[in-house]
Amino acid sequence: MQDTSLASRQPQSGELGQDRVGARAAAYCALAAGLLLLFLGVRGAQWRVSPLTPLLLELSAAVVALVVGILALVRYYSRKNNTLLLIGAGLIGTSVLDAYHLMVAARVDVWLMPEDYAATDPWSWFGSRMFLSLLLLWSWTAWRHENRQAGGILSELRIYLEVGAITALSIALFGLVDLPSAVRPGGPVARPFELLPGLVLAIAAVGYLAKGNWRNRPFEVWLVPSLIVGVAVQWLFIPFSESPVDAFATTAQALKLLSYAFIFVGLVASMYGLYRQVERSALLIGHSNEALKVEVEERRNAERASRHSEEKYRTILETIREGYFEVDLAGNFVFWNDSLARILGHPVARLAGLNYRDYTRDAHTTAVFEIFSQVYRTGQPVDLFGWEIVRPDGSVVVAEASAGPIHGPREEIVGFRGIVRDVTARRTAEDLLQSKSRELARSNEDLRQIAHVASHDLQEPLRVVAGYARLLSRELEGGLDEEAAEFIRQILAGTERMQRLIRDLHDYSRVHTHARRFEAVALGDALDWARASLARAIQEADASLTVDALPSVDADAAQMGQLFQHLLANAIRFRSDRPLEIHVGVHGHPGEWHIRVRDNGIGIMQESHSRVFEIFQRLHVGDECEGTGIGLAICRRIVERHDGRIWVESSPGQGATLIFALPRRKTRAEPPPGLVVASRPPSAAPEPTEPVQEDEPGPPAATTAGENDGSRLAKR
Repeated sequence: MQDTSLASRQPQSGELGQDRVGARAAAYCALAAGLLLLFLGVRGAQWRVSPLTPLLLELSAAVVALVVGILALVRYYSRKNNTLLLIGAGLIGTSVLDAYHLMVAARVDVWLMPEDYAATDPWSWFGSRMFLSLLLLWSWTAWRHENRQAGGILSELRIYLEVGAITALSIALFGLVDLPSAVRPGGPVARPFELLPGLVLAIAAVGYLAKGNWRNRPFEVWLVPSLIVGVAVQWLFIPFSESPVDAFATTAQALKLLSYAFIFVGLVASMYGLYRQVERSALLIGHSNEALKVEVEERRNAERASRHSEEKYRTILETIREGYFEVDLAGNFVFWNDSLARILGHPVARLAGLNYRDYTRDAHTTAVFEIFSQVYRTGQPVDLFGWEIVRPDGSVVVAEASAGPIHGPREEIVGFRGIVRDVTARRTAEDLLQSKSRELARSNEDLRQIAHVASHDLQEPLRVVAGYARLLSRELEGGLDEEAAEFIRQILAGTERMQRLIRDLHDYSRVHTHARRFEAVALGDALDWARASLARAIQEADASLTVDALPSVDADAAQMGQLFQHLLANAIRFRSDRPLEIHVGVHGHPGEWHIRVRDNGIGIMQESHSRVFEIFQRLHVGDECEGTGIGLAICRRIVERHDGRIWVESSPGQGATLIFALPRRKTRAEPPPGLVVASRPPSAAPEPTEPVQEDEPGPPAATTAGENDGSRLAKR
């Protein structure tokens, strides 16, 4: 069962993404670097502020410290831990000491005020910062104590008394003891004793960083930068201050206020998170109460309808096709339905006292016993195990069964219950299907062998016929009448058509048997390969080819090139008397790309649109247009292998647009296709990116002077 409790929804320490953890660490480093740059900027500054400015800053710090301390204690009482207790008490004590420092700086003449205000001013600052740094360090060590001892929460009264006593003793020390001057003007460090609170704060900062809660706890996310700012105040600014109104002192006071503000933000974020938890808990409690009301009502209804439910339960058991059984720990049947008796081939009334072993095939008895033993050991049900049942007449039933425990009054397992399903017919059908699959595999292998023979062995007799026909033509050149010469031309043309047909049949059979795995394929590269392989035919047809910027798809790269090669060859083969124009475009559709190959050729009649992709379907017979009727069938076979579709849009005399749809890639978004117009092919065709094999598809290339005359005559 899925855990939907509130605790299960809280993010654990390891759940925060590494990117966010790295970003926080980088932010801390950036804060430290910024404070160092601020120190370098203030170091040479000679400006001073009015005497009222440090008083206002100190007053703000005292008020903020008091507010933050009270807020921390409020948060502590919502979920107690030592860290919040000590920080809350420490900030309240710090606010009192900051207020005392304010009174010293303002020269307020009341009881327990020093006689030498100027000498006491830096000491009162030091006392406040030392007090807070020790409380922050104590809060970290108290956390370690709390972790070592479960529930080791410190005594609240003890903490309040100790913090109050230390605060009172500090004020008494400043008011009753004449302290020497703490400022040493002209030295490298004017107030060296201020480095000590910075050291304590640095130790506390390292401790909290090592603690690791800054990765996922909102309060400590902001406590760490507060400690960093506090260390900077005590190490980079206040030690170099010689006057309460100089740049170092003013910057230190502002940064002290900022450190308090960081703790305040952390507490607000933590309390907001707690509020959200309480809100979710209240929502869950409300839902639980509603569910409890519904459950109580359902129980009342269930009690009123118990007899009806029992009758309904028995009716279901008696009408379902699956057999239901209950057995004791010894395996004896104690309850069953009619379907189980029918599966076992035994009268219903005679199952009493019989054991499941009486109906189990010997080879399966141990296996079924192990299933029941597993259920007994684990107390968990087991689904779908095999059970071969032997009926009294000797027939075997192949069954699938499930078994679960039956618990007694004290939750002990007292037996087993389960469902039995007769799958003999299905198992027979599966065996038949496997047999047919093996036969189909053998048939496909035979077809592959036939295709291999057709593409290689059957070529040899055709080469012999063509070769002897060429020899006869050369030997008797000039001595043959026109009719004999025509016979030889027909022989050569027929052998060439047969060779082309064999090659196309071989290509058709290789679409699935010699397929490569899918990979990212740029359709533009596949089209470039096809254009290069047909460069001579494109040049001789004086064709103009324009191409949109094509997307990338997951496909077989070789078959994509073969697909474009057939489509371009089809456009060249069925061109009209007009200058041939071919355009390859793309349109984006939800989930797929539509690639369109448009030409201005002779076109296709509407009633022939569905026939052009069938094998051996030639719409132009004889010498009207060349072709074997297999090229577009290969295109359809390739596209369907890529889970796509292919169709044609055309009218006679208006050209044809062959469109194939391919699924979009799921790994990344495709760039929007834009139009890139290619000029007419140059006189020197580009070299193909990979060699064109002998049996590659495409229109027959124009022959050269060294080729057979029969081929040239057959093309006219």
